[in-house]
Amino acid sequence: MDEEKFDVVFHHGGKFVNEGKLIYAYGESRTLSCDPDRWSYFEILSILKEMGYVGGNDLWYCVGGGLVLEDRLELLSDDRGAMHMVTIARILGEVHLFVVHKMCDEPQIIEMLKYNVGTTDGGQVGEVGELGGEKMDVVDKVGDAGHVEAEPEGVHTVPVEDECWR
Repeated sequence: MDEEKFDVVFHHGGKFVNEGKLIYAYGESRTLSCDPDRWSYFEILSILKEMGYVGGNDLWYCVGGGLVLEDRLELLSDDRGAMHMVTIARILGEVHLFVVHKMCDEPQIIEMLKYNVGTTDGGQVGEVGELGGEKMDVVDKVGDAGHVEAEPEGVHTVPVEDECWR
């Protein structure tokens, strides 16, 4: 039943760039012949997973020919869009799908303060607490607000990376 199949050109590994006109640059293209009876949003996600893209991607398809993208891109987010792609492929002979990868921001930095509290300034030593496996003394300083104060001895930063999807 190859007559019923339609071609989808997957553009992946790149990004949209506006250099006077909108183009998809720095990526690769791969054409697959697909069965319209199996075609769905989740089938597309499965194909992308086989290509090594797990999630966190925006999917766009072109409602016209693949060369002109300006004002011809639709966000693919459900089966309605997937069925629209089949219609486009039957009319034009193929449909173009663009994978836009979300980029990770700078790694988040979590500051971990190491407190070494003594009994300076007439403070009273309270209970012994633990911070990151190290023991620390909690000092109650009598002040106007009546709150606990602690002086940091050092600041440690630990980078924590968000999950980036390929």
